[in-house]
Amino acid sequence: MEFKEYFRILREQWLIVVAVMCVVISGAAVLTLLQTPKYTASTDLFFRVAGGESVSDVAQGGYFSVAQMESYARVVRSPLVIDPVADQLGYPGGGAALLDDTTAETPPQQVVMTISVTHEDPLLAARAANSVGEATIAAVAVLNMDHQSQVRVKASTLAAAEVPQRPSEPVALRNLLAAAAAGLLLGWGAAFIRTMLDNKIRTTEDVKRLGGTLATLGVLPEVEGPQLEMLTDPTGIAAEAYRRLATNLRFVTVDNARNTVLVTSSVQSEGKSTIASNLAIALADSGENVLLVDADLRRPTVASVFALEGAAGLTTVLSGQARIDEVLQVSPVSQLTLLAAGTLPPNPSTLVGSTRMEALLAWAEQRFDVVLIDSPPLLPVTDAAVLAPQVGSVMLVVGSGIVTKPELTEAIAALDRVDTTPAGYVLNRAKQNLGSRAYKYH
Repeated sequence: MEFKEYFRILREQWLIVVAVMCVVISGAAVLTLLQTPKYTASTDLFFRVAGGESVSDVAQGGYFSVAQMESYARVVRSPLVIDPVADQLGYPGGGAALLDDTTAETPPQQVVMTISVTHEDPLLAARAANSVGEATIAAVAVLNMDHQSQVRVKASTLAAAEVPQRPSEPVALRNLLAAAAAGLLLGWGAAFIRTMLDNKIRTTEDVKRLGGTLATLGVLPEVEGPQLEMLTDPTGIAAEAYRRLATNLRFVTVDNARNTVLVTSSVQSEGKSTIASNLAIALADSGENVLLVDADLRRPTVASVFALEGAAGLTTVLSGQARIDEVLQVSPVSQLTLLAAGTLPPNPSTLVGSTRMEALLAWAEQRFDVVLIDSPPLLPVTDAAVLAPQVGSVMLVVGSGIVTKPELTEAIAALDRVDTTPAGYVLNRAKQNLGSRAYKYH
């Protein structure tokens, strides 16, 4: 996976990342507040080699002391030092607790050691640090005594421990920064897992990643319910998106001798009927003489969207009960004519695949500049696949957050099985950028 893919996931799932970071930081803040403050007191010891009659002896003694500093640090945390101090002070938890609370640090190439004791009681921490320092001085003297009872290495107190005034733990800033870093990693991980498990189409990039060559005809914003945005809000962002869709559709069908366009989708609820209705208005507004045919003989919506009579229409003509010019209805939009679905038949796929349907489309192509056909989705029923070879172009509606990648792949394959390639697709219900009149999509 390329770096831009990681950035895309972070950009698309930023809410998850922020939410996880907030939870982790909040948890760290609560734990920090609940944590009992601890105080650290430190004393510094200086080590030197006793005696030495020449400069060479002094230099060798210094090298010896430096080399032994790590050993002296171990002496500090040995039972020889820790246990007597714990007994003397009555240290809570005894020698084991004092050992856990004590550290000995020796900077490289130096003969100074810092002994620190951390405890909830600042006074006890200072007393313990000084007592451990004194015990260490005594232990080093005993351990470095030669056969003549002469001390070869001496330790002395360089700086005694004082009672600390401020707690050393917890460090709120450090904890919060660590929590922020951990929250960022956990949040990104959650976003990555969610993206990998999410098989729904949400962006134009999702369609492209399926490996197809479908042209993007348009991207439409998310709206509430089936609406004629071209009529209710003609200057809004949705209406402008439909006008761009109408323009793009003309470009991709300019070389097609047939002016019939089938509007379908993979599954239901992707918004194909709403798009077909608004697109018909956009084309009519641009000067085209448009016929909108409701060929969804299972769940027709065109008549109800335009508030027209739906009892007589396409099925009336296909069943031979009326001529087409007898059931055409004038819409509220100039140059837009509607053909409702009519009474729902028991055999929709048979009707739309009949020779009468072919004759109706041939007549409509001669009479109108553009014929838009709203059909059922491809996967639940075969109606759209039966109609596809009879039209000039197919426009596939892709509902963002509704259709899955396998469903879209299967829908394209269903058209391919009838030797039909979609002219392009429309991404519907793209997330709108709140606070801006221009919607954005990833």
